[in-house]
Amino acid sequence: MPAAALPRLAGRWVTRVRDGALVVVVTALVTVVFFRVGSADWGLPIDYRGDSVSEAALARVIIETGWTTHTDRLGAPTGQTLHDFPLGGDDAHNLVMKVMSWFIHEPVSLVNAYFLLGFVLVALVAFAVLRWLRVSRALALAGALLFAFAPYHIIRGTAHVTLGAYFSVPLACWLALRIAHGDVTAVEVGPGRRPRLAEGALGVAVVALLIGASNAYYALMLMPLLAVAAAIGALRSDRGRRLAVIVSAAVIAALVLGSLLINNLPALRYQSAHGKNPEVDVRYPWEVDDYALRPVELLSPVPGHHVPALRTLAQRLTTSRSVSEPSQFLGAVAAFGMLLAIGFALALGGRRRDNGPWTRRPDLPVAGILIIAAVLIGTAGGLAWFAGVVGFVKVRAWNRISIVIAFLALACVVVLADKWLARRSRRAFVAPALAVALVVVGLFDQTGGLRPNPDNNKAGFERDARFIAGIEQTLPAGSMVFELPWQPFPEEPARGSMAQYDQLKPFLHSKTLRWSFGGMRGRESDWQEAAVALPTATMLDAIDAVGFRGLYIDRAGYVGDDATNLVSEVSAALDGETPLTSEDGRLLFFDLRSHHDRLVRSRGDAAVRELATATLDHPTAWWESGFWYEERTYDHVFHNAKVHANATIFNRNIKTWNGSFTALARSAAPGAYGLDIVVKGQTTHFDLTDAWTEIRVPIGLDPGKTAITFTTNAPAIRAPGDPRAIAFALQEPAFVDLEP
Repeated sequence: MPAAALPRLAGRWVTRVRDGALVVVVTALVTVVFFRVGSADWGLPIDYRGDSVSEAALARVIIETGWTTHTDRLGAPTGQTLHDFPLGGDDAHNLVMKVMSWFIHEPVSLVNAYFLLGFVLVALVAFAVLRWLRVSRALALAGALLFAFAPYHIIRGTAHVTLGAYFSVPLACWLALRIAHGDVTAVEVGPGRRPRLAEGALGVAVVALLIGASNAYYALMLMPLLAVAAAIGALRSDRGRRLAVIVSAAVIAALVLGSLLINNLPALRYQSAHGKNPEVDVRYPWEVDDYALRPVELLSPVPGHHVPALRTLAQRLTTSRSVSEPSQFLGAVAAFGMLLAIGFALALGGRRRDNGPWTRRPDLPVAGILIIAAVLIGTAGGLAWFAGVVGFVKVRAWNRISIVIAFLALACVVVLADKWLARRSRRAFVAPALAVALVVVGLFDQTGGLRPNPDNNKAGFERDARFIAGIEQTLPAGSMVFELPWQPFPEEPARGSMAQYDQLKPFLHSKTLRWSFGGMRGRESDWQEAAVALPTATMLDAIDAVGFRGLYIDRAGYVGDDATNLVSEVSAALDGETPLTSEDGRLLFFDLRSHHDRLVRSRGDAAVRELATATLDHPTAWWESGFWYEERTYDHVFHNAKVHANATIFNRNIKTWNGSFTALARSAAPGAYGLDIVVKGQTTHFDLTDAWTEIRVPIGLDPGKTAITFTTNAPAIRAPGDPRAIAFALQEPAFVDLEP
């Protein structure tokens, strides 16, 4: 490098650092003012329900173990292992939170801090991309702020804190725009078509690898946009560069997907060694319509808008039986940019208007074509169906492509504003004024009534904290507490008036105790389902033998009698023990230590150990090919199936288990049919009608896995509005021990 170039290079870096510091300071100030960081108590949760509780629990796992994959304090006694529900696509976020956990030791505070940090990270990356697109500093800062404070981000809150930190989206758009403009980003094809690395290929590779580690949704959503961008770029490029553009797009896609794969390797290795769990993360192609993009929502004012007329309009536009994920609002500035870009695309197409080199500024028609593609992909009945049909069913919430549309639209607005300013003689004065006007108007419009207030959750959060602290004062450190009602984990709808993941709250508030909830469904924690089906006194003996020294009951999970009968039965079995009760009467805790002493005295140590083994090793099943997803009501569990279905039974004991498989069965269609159940080569036939019929199959299970198949001659039918073809159903399947 020539010596004269060094001062220029140093000057550029000084300028970039200065610009970055300005973005950080301005964004941080806006964040502090908007969220009232100085006055609100950010040790309280922004949202104290559902996925926000799950995110906070995950933060506690990071604080206590250093990473997200395993903790012994959930899913007791075996622990929680998340490899069946992998989070590798969020490794970049988890790494940042891990570093933050060295300084922030409370999970709610950690999640809140990362939520607030997300605004700064998004703005910083968005500013860098807009500057690379040669947008002036003032307008790039305005666009970055509007993008960071998109309604999508605020509405996501702490429920989807990593989705909200969408700093990978501007990078993905940057790559797509470069490809669409025919810029060779990875590979050049020289004379004789011998490929070589393009200038700047290393930086492109780093960006692609970061995208693959920053969120699986945004990484995978880049794939179809890259394909569209490659088609545009090939059409706009000279003949000699077309192949290089296409190859560059393919290399970028491979790097992104490779990064995503590498970050999920621990989960893939686990599933290879232990089998792929069919009970977790069940997805079907038609679910893309349940979580689809709603174009009307893109253009709708935000809920609770400051302007009454727009607030009323938002209510009318979002009134629907299916609102997907109601976080797709763009805000007025981005909505204007989207419509403008689409208009240019429809009027001018993506044709190149000159033969000169690309100036890095995205043509509005090109951005418009990418926005149109995003809408066609993500909307209900859109092209995302093809991804599901060929097997990519894990990505179903294509409405999240709205944040990609938001960046492209805002980029169009600031680029157009910059071009307009270029014709003005007093640009140095007008540009900052225009930028400030965009920010003020845009933030006023986008934020509406969306600002969260942690203080709203103060009473419930502190009440639960005091109750759990009372339990920790009662039991020795490391004690296990069994939680009722029993709930599978993850993604199980809540029972009664509980919210989803309410049973993670005890773990969230405790530091020394181990909790039964949170073990992965389909694995070792499935023994709990059989245990809670036992009579109350027998259940208490079983969980006591396993090692639980406390019983936690959430009354909100019981419909009808508010758990009154259960509490009476538990109290009677514990010789009239009075439970510790939360201040609102919802939560109860029974100390089981005295019961354990009585159990050992009455049965002896050997018998208690045998009971523990029998409880933990009770047979469980995977409902595999031919079975649809499990359905639960308050009282029942159902497994709907096709004409032919398979399951695998697990006997985790080292001894043969003898008993019966029992269930209620019925056909979906009226009439008389048959159901054949085959276990270890033995076929048992049952008559089947559309009324529930009890079935019982005596079986002896060797240690390990045993296959069981179900075949019926009943026709598979589809109910109105149900995309599934169902031939028969099982209710309350269970494995019943032989009577002693």
